Amino acid sequence: MQHRLASDLEIAEFPDTWKAIKTKDGHLLGGGDAVPTDGTSGFAPNAVFINKGGTAGSSLLTNEGTKSASAFKTLDTTVTSASLADFTLTTVAAPASTTTALTSAHSGKIVLMAPNAAAITLPAAAEGLNYTIIQTGDYSTAANTITQAASGEDFFGVAVSGELSHSGDTDTAVVANTLIGFGSNSKKGDRVELVSDGTSWYFKSYARLNDGITFEG
Repeated sequence: MQHRLASDLEIAEFPDTWKAIKTKDGHLLGGGDAVPTDGTSGFAPNAVFINKGGTAGSSLLTNEGTKSASAFKTLDTTVTSASLADFTLTTVAAPASTTTALTSAHSGKIVLMAPNAAAITLPAAAEGLNYTIIQTGDYSTAANTITQAASGEDFFGVAVSGELSHSGDTDTAVVANTLIGFGSNSKKGDRVELVSDGTSWYFKSYARLNDGITFEG
C-alpha cells in the first residue's frame, strides 16, 4: 500500500493556531498569528513556535517555561562579527623588540612572531590551552624567546630541524629549561605548537636548520 503522508501534508490546511509533534512532555512545535500568552499549557520545554505575524528577527520563539506554563521568548538569530569570533581562525601579532603576554583568550590562535628580540610569555599552564607560534622572518640581530609563566611548568617534546641527515638535528627539553629560543639559525616559517595539560606544556616544533629552535634556561 502506498503511503500518502507527504502529499497529504503538502495540501493540508492548518488552523490559524496549531500544535504538532506531541510527546509526553508536550508539543514540540507550534505556529500561528500570535504568540501564546505566558502560562499557556501544552508546549514542551524548548518547544519552537513560528509566529506568522512576527516581524523579521522576531518570528521564531522557544519555550523557556514548562509544559503547564509556557514562556515563549524570541530566539536571537543575529549573526555579528563578535558571535563568529570563536569560529574564526584569527592571528595574534608578536612584534620585534616587544614582550607579548599570551592569555587564555589567545588559545587556539596562531601567533605571528616577528624576528629579532620578540619575547613571548606563556600564561599559567591550564588544561586545553594551545598555541601555534610562527616566526615571520629570518633571524637578523637577536633571538626570539618563548618563556614559561613558572619554572615548574616544564616543556616536553623534541625540536626537530629539516637537516635530518646531520648530527645534532634534535634538541630535547629538560626540566631546567624554561624557555624556547629561536636563535641565529632560525628562519622564516620556523614554528612551535604548544598544548598544556594543566601542569606542563607539550610541544612539537619545526626548524629549517640545525639549532634553529632550541631549549634554554
